[in-house]
Amino acid sequence: MDWIPSNIAIYLNKIKKTYEGNKIPKIVFNGINIEIPKNKITCLFGPSGSGKTTLLNILSGLDKNFEGERRIANEFKNAIIGYTFQSDLLLPWRTAYNNARLGLELNGIEDNSIVDKLFTLFGISDFKNNYPGQLSGGMKRRVSIIRSLCIKPKLIFLDEPFSGIDFKIKEIIEEELLKQSIRENQTIIFVTHDPNDAITLSNKVILVADERNINYLDIEFASDVSGRNIRKVRKDKKFTKYREEILDVFKEQQTI
Repeated sequence: MDWIPSNIAIYLNKIKKTYEGNKIPKIVFNGINIEIPKNKITCLFGPSGSGKTTLLNILSGLDKNFEGERRIANEFKNAIIGYTFQSDLLLPWRTAYNNARLGLELNGIEDNSIVDKLFTLFGISDFKNNYPGQLSGGMKRRVSIIRSLCIKPKLIFLDEPFSGIDFKIKEIIEEELLKQSIRENQTIIFVTHDPNDAITLSNKVILVADERNINYLDIEFASDVSGRNIRKVRKDKKFTKYREEILDVFKEQQTI
């Protein structure tokens, strides 16, 4: 059965995921259900080792080695998808600019204006002709994010996208993600272990506590009506409330 509700992009039903260990198998997920809302930003949040990246790979369809059922809305089955991995995976023989425009090239798109715009916006326009080995870790992350965004995908997967990026640039990227998600009606799923990023960007946070325990937290601010404003959100009293709710779920877990 392929049907899912009209407001859901991806649905996971009774997912069980196991890794074979040296002595005994490690159960990552044991019968979890997940719903990803359409045209919203969803965060997968949890401590290191909780299975966030594994869950992202199952949601994206990269990982098919699991028990249970994954359904995806028909409009996404043949759509362009963006994916930013934890590892930057830049091609060492291509410049930063040519790495960023790789998705456009593969899809036969010759207009590079969005690549130019994002290089300037993200503060790396002076490094277009540098090769990956000549870039800092934060610069490589920015190139990877540009590569995902410039093809204007309907579905975007981001795994720890802000790792190694300083606060000022991170805020600019977050603002662009919020704007693009609305402008292009995108569905975005991202992984983080930073509760502040989870609350700032998300409409829904999926709290991954252990192999069975999945919690949901809907995030809503007054500024969402006209378009979420990052600085207003972080000053909102609800921001602290949401942060406490998130951390309460993990109070018996190891430090996030």
